[in-house]
Amino acid sequence: MVLMLDGKRGQVTIFIIVGIILLFTFAGIFYATKVVKQEALIGEEVPVIAAVPLEFQPVQSFTEDCLAETAKSGLVILGQQGGYIYPELIGEFSKVDPAESDGLDLESAKVPFWYYNNENNAANKVSFTSLKPKLYAREDATMSVEAQLGRFVKEKVNDCLGQYETFSGQGFSVTAGEVQDVTVGIGEQKVSFLLEKKIEAQKGEARTTMEKFFVRINLPLKQYYDAASIITNAERNFTFLENQALELLQIYSDVNVEKLAPTSAVTFELVPTASWNAVTLARQMKSLLTSYVPMLRSASNSNLYRYQYPVSELSALYQKNYDNSVLSFENLGISVDTGSETGGRTTNVNNPANSPLKNLDVNFDYFGWEPYFKANGNTGVIKPDHLAVNYFLLHFGMQNYRTVYDLSYPVLVTLRDREAFNGEGYTFNFALESNIRNNNAAVSGSFEEPKVNRLQNLACAQTQRNTDVLKTVVIDSYTKEPLEAVQVLFSIPEQDNCPMGLTDKKGVLAENYPAIYGGSMSVIKQDYLTNFYPIDTYKYKQKYGSGDSARSAELIGYAAETGAGVVDVLAAEFELEMHKYHPVNISVMKKRVGKCIGQRCFGGGSLGLVSGSAKEVYSYIPEMLDGDHKHIWRFFGTTQSLGDKEQVTLSFKRISDINPNAYGETFSTAVVLKGGENEGKSQVSLVPGVYEVSGIVMDQSGLVIPSEERCTGGIADTCYTFDEVNMDVLVGGQLNWNTPATYLKITSERLYPSDEIVFYIPTMDINSVPAQPHIRIIEDLNLMGQMENISKMPELRSALMPIYR
Repeated sequence: MVLMLDGKRGQVTIFIIVGIILLFTFAGIFYATKVVKQEALIGEEVPVIAAVPLEFQPVQSFTEDCLAETAKSGLVILGQQGGYIYPELIGEFSKVDPAESDGLDLESAKVPFWYYNNENNAANKVSFTSLKPKLYAREDATMSVEAQLGRFVKEKVNDCLGQYETFSGQGFSVTAGEVQDVTVGIGEQKVSFLLEKKIEAQKGEARTTMEKFFVRINLPLKQYYDAASIITNAERNFTFLENQALELLQIYSDVNVEKLAPTSAVTFELVPTASWNAVTLARQMKSLLTSYVPMLRSASNSNLYRYQYPVSELSALYQKNYDNSVLSFENLGISVDTGSETGGRTTNVNNPANSPLKNLDVNFDYFGWEPYFKANGNTGVIKPDHLAVNYFLLHFGMQNYRTVYDLSYPVLVTLRDREAFNGEGYTFNFALESNIRNNNAAVSGSFEEPKVNRLQNLACAQTQRNTDVLKTVVIDSYTKEPLEAVQVLFSIPEQDNCPMGLTDKKGVLAENYPAIYGGSMSVIKQDYLTNFYPIDTYKYKQKYGSGDSARSAELIGYAAETGAGVVDVLAAEFELEMHKYHPVNISVMKKRVGKCIGQRCFGGGSLGLVSGSAKEVYSYIPEMLDGDHKHIWRFFGTTQSLGDKEQVTLSFKRISDINPNAYGETFSTAVVLKGGENEGKSQVSLVPGVYEVSGIVMDQSGLVIPSEERCTGGIADTCYTFDEVNMDVLVGGQLNWNTPATYLKITSERLYPSDEIVFYIPTMDINSVPAQPHIRIIEDLNLMGQMENISKMPELRSALMPIYR
């Protein structure tokens, strides 16, 4: 073919064509050079770096050290944030409502979802997506793992290098140019970094120029990435998180107000025996997730232990639920893309020996984040459809319970390699979101919200509301401010729960009620404890006809008892108080219980005579020991922090309200605190009330009771040898305020202004007793069984009372 071009126009056309060809040629050469450079870094060979004269090698070594240090910092940050150094560029993260965001905000790190629903949870639509980053820069030149590491090192390496000031006093003159480029290559077991930065160094007459610096970090980052991909694909294909939540819904639901509302149940009772509200159910579900999500484990975990439940009526069910929490990802037929370095093939991980999960600890955590939760659309009281037949001698009833749940919650997945970085360890975090719609694992697409039909009981019908108008005023127990949008329910014994309405801006609800004896009013509001108020509404039955304007609304609420113990329901100051859940930090300190033999005491910094103020709490005279010296344990009351190997479990159970006329739902919570470098505060939500408090200090530092010989003495003197006793763990201290005389009262005035509550637990200081025969003896261990009683001694109560800060 011959191209004929005439004149100047033909010449211009040729120049344009040649220019385009040159442009694409240079672009291709640049891209190919970049790819070849990265692929060269992935292999085992070291890139060619110009030789540096001996006298300038310290400058080269310093630069490489800074490059390695900066690279390691970037790898650590990237592992903590799901493969991202700059996660704020790819989404929004919320501490308050993670189920409506793109990941978890852990304050120190932001962890994106590798699989989640990016639609608004309230919409009747689910659309799954992933924020899992690409691994290689050729796949994503901006946000891939390689690209982010390169950008981080390029931005931060000069913070370490400075202006090479450290060499100024050594006779060097160093001129450093800007960082031109940082190329990162992620291999199977290592991550390579090539820094391109021009450095001119001079010392005396000698001078040299260095332009490239190379380090290789021994870290199998690709293995962690592949392991996270396997778990993500397992969730995408097998919905193991949703399956666990659905199992919990079935196991812990029943026709019982203490359980979750059942998804489907029928009882043949004349009247309904249980009803629920969405606020309480959401709180119960959150508690279950907090307890059970961490039970998910990988079968490849090196520390996997299978617990066997003791035989009982439901042990088979509990065992199945427990065993289902052990996830064998290697047996799911999951493959991961290994990229073009292996020819674009996929690697099947069915063989555990080849699994990227091998030698990694895998943990799943749910730290009480607020879930998205709906039960029957959150429309009032959740109760059954009621059918009753009453005809002559035939009395028949059927209660049909049906609850439709929608649930979304985040899960933090942590991969931990204990051997990485020469034993320092390495953590790779990422997040997944579990989504349930209409009692099933959610699937992409739109769906209709099922209609839950409810038959209205005649007892709640408007025609049966025949009292005068009763006015309820609901206020905050601490601020005394009125509470708006409080849901008021009225329970008719053995019949129904009638939704009466919501309070207005003044905290007031004025309504006619069914006139009955033995009724109960409950007030429900998000973030507040549900309260109950017994009331006989029959005494307010209309006497002048419905809607008579001559009668004013009666005011009902918590009553103050008169001297005769009579409750005056119409006192003007009566109001219903609600307690708001208050998040407060909990910390624990020890109160020292030390040993004395006679007047000699051990511990507390020195060996000396006992102080007269040290209360004797336990004593004994050991058998077959020389002398009649009494071994005494005394409460010295000195405050000590938790030891490095000590752990405290502190639990709270609300028994009643401070106001004897108020009744609130009971609840329990617990915290676990560790000592040493990991010592910190654990946050719980409490409300004012009377609490049963129990705590236990577990000491894992070990204890040795030395062997000793004891003799009976006398004519038939017989000696016995007591073998040495070794204990890995012992109960060092206990607190148990579980009787009415020892309950802890937490008032509004003390709780709500506080950010922290410090608890004190009496703890035996047995490690300060010398490990010598006849000094540290086997009888000392009996003290462990006495610590609970010691904590209840009235004379020690003031020393053990918590402090509010």
